Amino acid sequence: MNNLILNDDQQRNECAQMICHLISYLRSISTLKSFLITVRDLLSWVSFINLHPFNWRYSYEQGAYLVFIDSIENNSSIKQLIIDFLRNQRQQQFEIKSTIERHLDRLTIGSYSIELGQNCSMINDNEYCFKAPTTILNLERLFRAMQLKTKPILVEENPGVDKTSLVMSLAKLTQHEFIRINLSEQTDISDLFDSDLVDVEYGQAGKSRWHDGPLLTAIKRNQWIILDELNLANQSVLEGLNACLDHRGEIYIPELNRTFFIHQKMSIFNQ
Repeated sequence: MNNLILNDDQQRNECAQMICHLISYLRSISTLKSFLITVRDLLSWVSFINLHPFNWRYSYEQGAYLVFIDSIENNSSIKQLIIDFLRNQRQQQFEIKSTIERHLDRLTIGSYSIELGQNCSMINDNEYCFKAPTTILNLERLFRAMQLKTKPILVEENPGVDKTSLVMSLAKLTQHEFIRINLSEQTDISDLFDSDLVDVEYGQAGKSRWHDGPLLTAIKRNQWIILDELNLANQSVLEGLNACLDHRGEIYIPELNRTFFIHQKMSIFNQ
């Protein structure tokens, strides 16, 4: 409750009670007994509510989608039960049209917006159609998740449904540079961050020279990062990515004795 930044104590009490009621409801569903609800999930939900304190009921509902509901399969009957419970908590109806609108410095869909990047050449290189209802729904989910700028985004769906294409097309539409990195069992952490290669350019036989890996280059340039096939990565790669993807948002390169931080304008998508 103390982390909620709302207008008065009455609103904070009401919002805290609604959160507790929904958590209690989730735990009462037998098939969700193993559904893990962490303190970080709750803090993310509260942070999302704090983004729009003057319309906190809407932020409360959308935050519940972001933290809990979107992670449940679409065809699950449990998902609809939770949505119905949320709707019963409402005291007003929310009708916000989900249409894409371009402004001078941002792109909006519904009540969410993303700042435009500096790469103006990318906007004319986009052949993706955003008009299909399912595409609009998935795009709105991405926009919603990107409101928490310090959090990486895990995109889960069946293979072949254009998860990667959607993120890449969104990057082009918002004029952001991006890099797509395909992971596999053979991927090593040095392939992502760093490598010492033989210095062929300057013809110094027997000497190596530092070369930034693709992930470190993207971090330096504040690019969007798409980590494709994350589930295929081996344990050493996942452990090496931990500091980038958790609350620390940084990576330490011992060879350079430097720490590189994830910029808030960056987005990391794990698929």
